[in-house]
Amino acid sequence: MTTREYVEPTPLASRLTLPLCLTLALLLCLVLAQALPRHTPAQPAPEPAPEPAALLNADAIAANEALYGLPKPGALAALGLAEEDLAPHPDGYTGYFCAPPAQALGGEEYSRHLVFDYLDPRAGEGPRVYYSGCQYEHACAGAEEMLALAGALLDEAHACYGRQAPGLTGGTLKSRRNFSAIRHAAEHGMPGQWIGLWPVGDCTEFRLTLTLTADGCCSVLLSYLYDFDYTDPDTLALWSTLTARGSG
Repeated sequence: MTTREYVEPTPLASRLTLPLCLTLALLLCLVLAQALPRHTPAQPAPEPAPEPAALLNADAIAANEALYGLPKPGALAALGLAEEDLAPHPDGYTGYFCAPPAQALGGEEYSRHLVFDYLDPRAGEGPRVYYSGCQYEHACAGAEEMLALAGALLDEAHACYGRQAPGLTGGTLKSRRNFSAIRHAAEHGMPGQWIGLWPVGDCTEFRLTLTLTADGCCSVLLSYLYDFDYTDPDTLALWSTLTARGSG
């Protein structure tokens, strides 16, 4: 007969001690985790608009706007020019003058035009004319060169100036999707103009204009002009204020 050694059973409390301790420790960790301040990852700051390469930046636009409403002699003096430095616009536009020197914008050479308006641009009153903006024009060797430059300028304008202004009539230039119509016009000797329009600065309208003539000449024009809105009394009142300041 085999004799078995008697083993005294482990008390129930002893058998429950280890699991109970583990459970209590887990609960304590959860409580501490809830009590500790949570770290919220810092949200990245929004990326600033890139600086233009060919177009005017905010400082240059502000400097141009500071001249709005100055009489012609005062504007020329501020630009370091004299009346004899100006030449008539090649297309004979009233109030438009060619002004040296040529400007290098984004690696391309542009001729510069200064634009002047009468006291009341709707009526053309008086002999006095007032500075209302500037233009930069680049003559292209052909339609493909014009479109390559226009594509880069469109990208830059959308990135730096934002969305275009609505309500433009005529040939529009909103994206590269318009290029097929321009190519078609060039291939068939059809003249035309295509314009993209952006509000910039405080009171400036920026226009990117592509021009195709019947004889195949192509050009890109960048215009920064006072934003005349003849349906808006505030726009005309501001112009009157600016010209009064300039006359004073």
